[in-house]
Amino acid sequence: MPEHKIMGKAIRKVVKVGNSIGVTLPKKFLVAHGLQLGDDLELFFDDVVMIQPLDLEKVRKAVERGGNEERKSET
Repeated sequence: MPEHKIMGKAIRKVVKVGNSIGVTLPKKFLVAHGLQLGDDLELFFDDVVMIQPLDLEKVRKAVERGGNEERKSET
């Protein structure tokens, strides 16, 4: 997981989205990461949740190697 700095803080509610639930993201986060509706994100969680844009190049390289980056990080 890359180093990160706290860019902001916001309080959000868990909301109903169709038959699921979700949490909205602050506009400042979306703008800072160039995110738009439909973009993919990675979530890392234990007692804290970290969200970052999905690095599609990293995924492509892992697929080409026949590996699974998520599985490697768990070992």
